[in-house]
Amino acid sequence: MRSISAVVINLSFIGTFFATAALSIVILLAPVGGGWVANLLANTGAVLLLVGTFLVTVCGIVPVINRLAGVTADDDSSAGVWDNYLGR
Repeated sequence: MRSISAVVINLSFIGTFFATAALSIVILLAPVGGGWVANLLANTGAVLLLVGTFLVTVCGIVPVINRLAGVTADDDSSAGVWDNYLGR
């Protein structure tokens, strides 16, 4: 887990991750040409991206990864933390 977190936490990933969320917000705020159907599809895609990737990652995955990183194999509480992670 620590090696995965170390690889993911870099400028290119973080930049892309936050840029897609920012672009989704721009899409929600600015009308897309092509009529109401195009706007509906663009807004639906933007909301799905914001909720499905950004919010789930920031609010759900990152706290679990941080808890896992905070325990060691010989720690008494590590079994409970891993059970919580594997039970998801």
